Amino acid sequence: METTTKKIQQEQNLNTKIQATLDTIYNIPAMPDIVSEALRLLNNKNTSNQQLIDIISRDQSFVAKVLAVANSPIYTLRREVSTLDFAIMVLGYTEIRHIVVVISFLESFKNKNDKYFDQNAFWLHSLLTASIGKNLAEDLKYQKSGEVFVAGFLHDFGISIIHRYFKNSYMAIYDMVMNKNVAYPVAEKIILGMTHSTIAKYLMEKWNFPAAIKTAATYHHNPSFAEENDEMAAIIHVADFLAKKIKINESVWDKSSEIEEGVYNILNITEERLKEILDEYEKKFTNHSELLGFLN
Repeated sequence: METTTKKIQQEQNLNTKIQATLDTIYNIPAMPDIVSEALRLLNNKNTSNQQLIDIISRDQSFVAKVLAVANSPIYTLRREVSTLDFAIMVLGYTEIRHIVVVISFLESFKNKNDKYFDQNAFWLHSLLTASIGKNLAEDLKYQKSGEVFVAGFLHDFGISIIHRYFKNSYMAIYDMVMNKNVAYPVAEKIILGMTHSTIAKYLMEKWNFPAAIKTAATYHHNPSFAEENDEMAAIIHVADFLAKKIKINESVWDKSSEIEEGVYNILNITEERLKEILDEYEKKFTNHSELLGFLN
């Protein structure tokens, strides 16, 4: 009895330490000036296309990222988007804003590669999930497809937080997954007392993210547990499943390969119809070279 009490107390203390560290991340990490300025303009109804073009064009690598997304399978545009002004005209401010938000997180949370964490593999999986999720949302007539894009990109960002701020714990989790065949979320619970989804939820609450995006990040492994906004969580769950299938040998963080049973009811779709859609998407997204320019 004493041993059990001591163990529970140690877990509670560990969680308190984690929360204290997370509380030091007061805001979204500092973004490049160009991203901050672009977001400010995009949130102003009086902004002209030319003002936005002038800001974004200061950094050609940023322009290249926007164009890479515009020309990717995310949007399936019939014409190639070769200029920024055409991208703004075709996609509109709302979609450009979502792209800029994703770029800002990518730039802010990028870290150095090490033998435990492949940045490109991680963010490519995130971008694939976002891309598949947005397409699925549109096919299912879910109106918040732009938010799905952001939610898909950020669904696993708690893993990046663990790698950056709790490095020793991350290495212990990685070792348990690779050498002891423990599922990644289970290893997180053993080592940290919480999962990357819990960490994402905590930070998104601090940063005032929309409720649906926060729910998707929290319940993308088990959307049936969500009490509200379960549709977006289910879409991200399915998109995450297919993204892992496409990059099957590179998903160190989660190798689960089943769709939760409750998803079919949440999305009001039959198992056969969802399989048809995913077979189509697998062909569409297997060649995802267009997305790589977004990561460099």
